[in-house]
Amino acid sequence: GKPIDGVGIMPDIEVYSKDAQIGFAIDMIKANAARQVTFTIGRKDIWANKSILQADYPPFIDHNRSYLPLRLLAQAMGYMVEWDDASFTATLRRGQESIEVPLRKNVFYINGDPVYLEDPILLRENRSFVPVRAVAEALGCDVYWNNDARQVTVRW
Repeated sequence: GKPIDGVGIMPDIEVYSKDAQIGFAIDMIKANAARQVTFTIGRKDIWANKSILQADYPPFIDHNRSYLPLRLLAQAMGYMVEWDDASFTATLRRGQESIEVPLRKNVFYINGDPVYLEDPILLRENRSFVPVRAVAEALGCDVYWNNDARQVTVRW
């Protein structure tokens, strides 16, 4: 509520050396990126939790929906992934949380409670891909789309 034109503002953290400012800014960005994953449509390199991972198959867009590889998204979010061939179901576990993902249905079961998906889970090249916005919102995450960079960022 105060005018700052010609006055400026006091920074939360002051870094006096120009050389130190760049390193400090990079460290701050990396610290804030610790609980996020960024996918670029059509690319296999994924920025996840301060490091770059390689996907077997890149994320893609189908019917105006972005799809991400289920296993890579789950592992980046700290879930252990188990696969059951008999039921064609992936089970994600993190702490006390359990998420069952029957790949032939448009539903997740989070600790036994169903969460229905508007868009289908897709299978390509023997990999399962999930509609990122629906899945991330079901898990309580924020999803950001950068149209210019064709990137999807999921934060939790």
